[in-house]
Amino acid sequence: MLLPRDFIRRCAASYPDKAAFVDGDRIASWGAMHERSGRLAGALQAMGVAKGDVVAILSHDHLEVVEHWFACMKLGAVRVGINWRYAPREILHLIRDAGARILFVQANCVALLDEIRGEIDSAGVRLIGYGEDHGLPDDYETLLTNHSAPVELPPLAPEDLIALSYTTGTTGLPKGALWTQRGVLDCVVNSMLQLGLRYEDSYFAPFPMAGVPILCGTLGMVTGMTVILPDGDFNPQRALELMTRHRATAAIFVPTMLQAVLNAYKAGDYDLSALRLLTYGSSPATPALIRNAMETFGCEIMQLYGLTESTAGWLSFLRHDEHLRGLAGEP
Repeated sequence: MLLPRDFIRRCAASYPDKAAFVDGDRIASWGAMHERSGRLAGALQAMGVAKGDVVAILSHDHLEVVEHWFACMKLGAVRVGINWRYAPREILHLIRDAGARILFVQANCVALLDEIRGEIDSAGVRLIGYGEDHGLPDDYETLLTNHSAPVELPPLAPEDLIALSYTTGTTGLPKGALWTQRGVLDCVVNSMLQLGLRYEDSYFAPFPMAGVPILCGTLGMVTGMTVILPDGDFNPQRALELMTRHRATAAIFVPTMLQAVLNAYKAGDYDLSALRLLTYGSSPATPALIRNAMETFGCEIMQLYGLTESTAGWLSFLRHDEHLRGLAGEP
């Protein structure tokens, strides 16, 4: 069976120099993403991380989050993303509940661990920092420099775990949904088929990648398209700058983001003439917002619905022609 990790290798082999991800002023090719994630997987393997071990990351949305995800795929490790907006006790709950052995931490998130650092250390969790002045025992880039041996890819089965994705739900502490190799494979392939995204596309994906949006942010591995990351966190003006600079042909927003982007677009000077597909989801959108978006951007629009527990899916798609029916009298 084809595995998610196979897509990374195939993109690197077919499009080694093509831009895979844009992160602010950094652009990483498919060849570089394959090489760096492979070295990271090899470094983790040298630390004793094996198939089924949990490797977590606490970070804003940058290239390192994707490299970590790809490294886990290759190694057969279980990826856990931790939302930096969580309170320290929620962060500790995720680490304990998942049984994380390794925690990668961006420098500007290290302070979130201050009040729980003793409990993290006593649990034997190894901390690896990235970014300037993180002050943690191990450094991300140093690991990549010192561990050049390739990862030994373990055999994987379709039902092997690939990630625990935590969802807050409505009550209690965050709960981890189990994602399998097959579930992620089905999600990314089905999403690309339904959305019609292709090699030539440049896709803006500004959702926080701690949870389900890690799938939105890495759909490009199916076709080799370019994914534009939000340069850390979503900001409507910065989003429009990146979409203009990199000629975004598709994008995804939640309704509140979409409204903010519309407001900023009308107040500024941006060129979104390359945009052909706008997707949205996660919460209700009013007919007025949808009409505003369609009239402003003049592109096709689709709504996606899925669940963390279903590996996103997506479970249903409201297509462009159905939006046109709604706006023509069936709201």
